[in-house]
Amino acid sequence: SCCGRCRAFYSSVVSIGSINPPSASTWLRGRNKIIWHNGMTGGYASYVALIPAKKPALVVLCNTASFEVDKFANAVIKGLLAGK
Repeated sequence: SCCGRCRAFYSSVVSIGSINPPSASTWLRGRNKIIWHNGMTGGYASYVALIPAKKPALVVLCNTASFEVDKFANAVIKGLLAGK
């Protein structure tokens, strides 16, 4: 279960993501649309993903610039969609 603040934050993020900002990408995993964006700069990496139909959001921040962040985030998303 999610607290009220978390639900309010998710609602505001989804409303921003639903307009598909130009810097975000989308992909489908099964029937689930995933809105995501990643990036690296100055030795840091980040990844954010929203799954509007399922309601989870994922944010990964790392103090190492590595594509391992993307691999980790994709594994977490796969687990979320599988109900794990």
